[in-house]
Amino acid sequence: MKFIVILATCLGLSFAGPQPFSLVDDINDFLNLIDLDQIDALLKDNLQDNGDIIEIATYMKGDEWAGLVAYVKEHPGWIKLKDWLISKDIAVDDIINEVHDYIQNAELGTASGDRDVNTFLTDLEALIPVDDLLTLAVTKLVTSPDFQDLFNRVKSEDTHGLVDDVLSLDEVKADIARLTEMGVDVQGILETVYGLLEWGAPPKGVKKSDRSLADDFQEFVDLLPLDDIKAIADEHFQTDGAFSAVVLYLQGTDWTEIVDTFGALPAVQDLIQFLNNAGLPVDDILDWIDNVIKGAVPGYPYEGGSLRSFLDEVEAILSLSDFLYLLSDKILNSPDFQNFYVEISSEEAHTLVEEVRALDEVQRLPQRLIDMGVKVEDALDIVYELFGWGEPEKF
Repeated sequence: MKFIVILATCLGLSFAGPQPFSLVDDINDFLNLIDLDQIDALLKDNLQDNGDIIEIATYMKGDEWAGLVAYVKEHPGWIKLKDWLISKDIAVDDIINEVHDYIQNAELGTASGDRDVNTFLTDLEALIPVDDLLTLAVTKLVTSPDFQDLFNRVKSEDTHGLVDDVLSLDEVKADIARLTEMGVDVQGILETVYGLLEWGAPPKGVKKSDRSLADDFQEFVDLLPLDDIKAIADEHFQTDGAFSAVVLYLQGTDWTEIVDTFGALPAVQDLIQFLNNAGLPVDDILDWIDNVIKGAVPGYPYEGGSLRSFLDEVEAILSLSDFLYLLSDKILNSPDFQNFYVEISSEEAHTLVEEVRALDEVQRLPQRLIDMGVKVEDALDIVYELFGWGEPEKF
């Protein structure tokens, strides 16, 4: 999760001195990053024809939701947190009343079209500067005593007990089931929140996801039209000299030396062990790739040329937007994938990549690929940006 990545980075910094800001100032700093008018317009638009959002709003206007609000208001965990917020000049009752009035006064339309709760959440996410908010949160945790106190009170056992008690209510269990039917990954959200606040697993009655990192990876694989890619590769095996040259290189001693050197690095061994522990059969996957490479028989001699035609054909049948959406979803909602992302985006992983790039054998490879039309530097730019490593050194 991005918050964890940013927080881990900050732990390596010297803590700045406390700043003379109040909790009200802190909250206003967050609100100043968000365009509330745009969010209001999006919500009102969806309340006119988005069936899921209309259903949720109708529920929140009803007696069952009012009963849940009343239950929370009387819970000792909320009363304790509310009293502290009031002591910090947060107008809690005014905020609650404003939210209540907004819900009750919302004008609802009639469900039509094909929009659902997930299209709303996608549009909402586009309006929220998540990276800026997370960066500010980490800054506040380092510099603001009031915000540090707020975070500690939110993650306290009093608040933990409040959330557990609310989740144990039959009506809340029914609400979770309905949202899950709508396509909202409620379980993933709960596991992320509980992990962030160090509360362990969600309580009995809210089942922990039984999906693994292997399941996450399989979803990425399912996005790939493997049969079509294989057909394109088979065609280029027989007719494309540049493609044949790459296959011959992968079958040669230079590539074997790179693989052996890379595989012997302690950091790589640690990563392989991490993946094995997560249920991924790493050795079987590597053996399968090795057998595919060794068993390939190119049918065309290399007389110069470019890989661009092969890459263009493959790129044309891939959906980058679907891949990026799934990646974002996994980083936000899958604890196993969050751990994997933290592992591969760490500074240790960055150092490993730089060490591999410095190897003589690897130094010779990029220019050859660039000559064949492979956008090596563009690919590196994307990877380094994704992992927050800054700009890569050019070849």
